[in-house]
Amino acid sequence: AHIYFGNFYKQDLARHAKPRQPAGRSVVFAFLMPQNMDRVRRFLTAQTIPGGKYFLSYTFPFKDYEPLKVIRAPQCGPVYIYDLQELTKK
Repeated sequence: AHIYFGNFYKQDLARHAKPRQPAGRSVVFAFLMPQNMDRVRRFLTAQTIPGGKYFLSYTFPFKDYEPLKVIRAPQCGPVYIYDLQELTKK
């Protein structure tokens, strides 16, 4: 696994998300505030992420997209799992 820390909006997700192995899939994880979710969606739409599989958002969901799954654990916020290819459709 490779983890990159930085300003989310200044990242070239295509460069970071290249699968390292033939069966590799990339996951983008964000821990942002709810007022940022519309901006995140616009940012993802502008990206091309080859091999991108999932987008995970801690605590805050997208308003207009149904997650594939929601993971809930005691004393933690939910993690919303989305299809990254669906989110990056223009």
